[in-house]
Amino acid sequence: LRMMRLSQDGLLLAIGNSKAHMLTNVTRLATWLPLALLLSREWGLEGFCAGIVISDSLTLLTQRFFIRRSVPGISSSVDVRLMLLLMAAVSVMSLVY
Repeated sequence: LRMMRLSQDGLLLAIGNSKAHMLTNVTRLATWLPLALLLSREWGLEGFCAGIVISDSLTLLTQRFFIRRSVPGISSSVDVRLMLLLMAAVSVMSLVY
């Protein structure tokens, strides 16, 4: 998820939408540490990692929202499908182990 976000990170700046880029970073700032600490208190290291993944998911969705608004014709259906597939794989693996 982070690599998907980082690969598109400069797009908002390149089209001159620095406010959307800043709001994407604020989303990451506002969710990363609180979610990681809150979930780590409940589930330990697994919760900490889950908090980071959830934060990255929210940040990516925020970024994709702004990109879709700023650049018409860009679709995020592949991102959403990939995120759902990753979440399903992590859920299955957590049940197995």
